[in-house]
Amino acid sequence: AEPLWTYSSTGDEIGGVTISSDGSAIAVAGGKIWLFSKNGTLLVKEPYGDKVIFTPDGSYLISSYSDSLYKFKRIKTSGESESPLQKMWDRSLTGTIRSFDVTDDGKTIVVALDHGGTYIYDSNGKMVGGNKNYTAIIRISSKGERIVGVSQGVLCVFRRNAICSKSDEGIV
Repeated sequence: AEPLWTYSSTGDEIGGVTISSDGSAIAVAGGKIWLFSKNGTLLVKEPYGDKVIFTPDGSYLISSYSDSLYKFKRIKTSGESESPLQKMWDRSLTGTIRSFDVTDDGKTIVVALDHGGTYIYDSNGKMVGGNKNYTAIIRISSKGERIVGVSQGVLCVFRRNAICSKSDEGIV
């Protein structure tokens, strides 16, 4: 099968890709964010991204770049001079972001740093929980009831305040 469309950018290393659940938008991270329509039209390039994830409804885009975390709102535009992404906030963290995830409604974001630290942010970018434990990969359930982290063969289930309920148990 042939691709519906392609896009190339010489010298850029792709760090992540995400698609809205309805397929209307695709975001690619490679040092910046490229936002495409479903038909392949490049809508905008934003200088904030090596990892990206949409909320399932596609209304919010979360990205990271090195030690910074960003939240964008996707907006309908009336003209080409307007960006279809509105930056809601950004936060500088104490280390490089390794992994992050977001609840379906975009109200809770969890972040894991390269050299230790698991943090929880609310929809306004306020840190509402965290710890200094190392977690390589972090995920949150769709409604935010459970947060799980994995590192070095250990699975840790967190409470909403980021206290691990099984610190060295549950080997994967």
